[in-house]
Amino acid sequence: MSPFLTDLIVPPCDNPIQWLQTEEVFVTETLEIVGFRLKPGTEQGFVAANNLVNEWLARQPGFFNRCLARHDDDNWIDVVRWQSRAAALAAAGLILAE
Repeated sequence: MSPFLTDLIVPPCDNPIQWLQTEEVFVTETLEIVGFRLKPGTEQGFVAANNLVNEWLARQPGFFNRCLARHDDDNWIDVVRWQSRAAALAAAGLILAE
């Protein structure tokens, strides 16, 4: 499945009401979201291999964090938080080339 990229608006302060009452500039981040299912019997190897993916992501400019989760129905979701859409797309181009 192809990743879904969406921009995230983050208020520049801890109080959203205060942010709505000001004209402060907001910060935009990008979430990369992928949902998928694994073939039976591949979960253990997949989880182990993701340590390498996490290490690679940590070296990429604009990477903030990643969350990989499995639902009760064995569907997985991978959410990667980036500083910008450009950073997410640049990393996607690099990882596909490696």
